[in-house]
Amino acid sequence: MNKILLVEDNREVAGILFDYFECLDMELDYADNGELGLQLALEGNFDIIILDLMLPRMDGLTVCNKLRDAGNTTPVLMLTALDNREDMLAGFSHGADDYLTKPFDLEILEARMHALIKRYRGKIATTKIIAGPVTIDQKTRKAYRDEKPLALNPTTYTIL
Repeated sequence: MNKILLVEDNREVAGILFDYFECLDMELDYADNGELGLQLALEGNFDIIILDLMLPRMDGLTVCNKLRDAGNTTPVLMLTALDNREDMLAGFSHGADDYLTKPFDLEILEARMHALIKRYRGKIATTKIIAGPVTIDQKTRKAYRDEKPLALNPTTYTIL
């Protein structure tokens, strides 16, 4: 089952996505502002993040930038009404993996998500790091010493 973080302030769009992805047996977590979205993304384990650009409290570009600065490699698909070239390029330069404009086709969104998740899982499957007794799992952003979990906050994980 894929786990999706949806960061979207438009409740109508969020409701449509919830209904669609629940029918596909996908698990959704939801934030209606950028600050909460960033917090959930850093604390959770998601297969993909669907991120709006125009959000209250913190815009999507800042959220994406902070995620990447924290070492979070979860795929980010920006889903936004901003459809001009400059906004698209800004999305990619701030760390987005894909960019889809509203209005959108649900099946196209689903196909793009699956492609990103597939690529991400293939990449992460080959990037488990083992150094002596320490193992770092980049998919879950957890570290282990002698197979016992280490209690790390996001900053400590990034330093490690």
